[in-house]
Amino acid sequence: MTTIQKERVEKKYYNVYVANDGTEFSDEAECKKYEESAYAVLHARYQKLVVNTTNEYDFFSWAGSEDTDVEIVMLSTQNDADVVKQIYVTINSHLLKGENKDRLESVFSTIDKALANNDVLLVGRPNYERDQNMWFFGTLTDVIEKMKSYVNV
Repeated sequence: MTTIQKERVEKKYYNVYVANDGTEFSDEAECKKYEESAYAVLHARYQKLVVNTTNEYDFFSWAGSEDTDVEIVMLSTQNDADVVKQIYVTINSHLLKGENKDRLESVFSTIDKALANNDVLLVGRPNYERDQNMWFFGTLTDVIEKMKSYVNV
């Protein structure tokens, strides 16, 4: 008689709690708390404005980081623009202080320009878990014009 060892693989399931914007949690209370937060409400509204997402490296085809997403955002109404402004301020509340007023006005101007010109807004976001940061590359037209300026087209 011989003795052999065999491995028994058992399927083990665990609960994952999914917030209304798709964010996953392992704790139900944490998920509920998140869903009730201002960020979650705004993020759910913001996600409806994102028409496509890729990473920075793929978007620019030669440079950038695979750890940075580029969200392609289309604004149709002033309410859409306000949602983007609100989530940006929620994430970057430090910009409400007086010394950052110019930076905030510049960002709001870019958002307003995208709406007024029916242009695409390019938003940078880290694509690793739980980092809510947000910044703007500008409108698609801005990015194209900047690239053209470097090659004198």
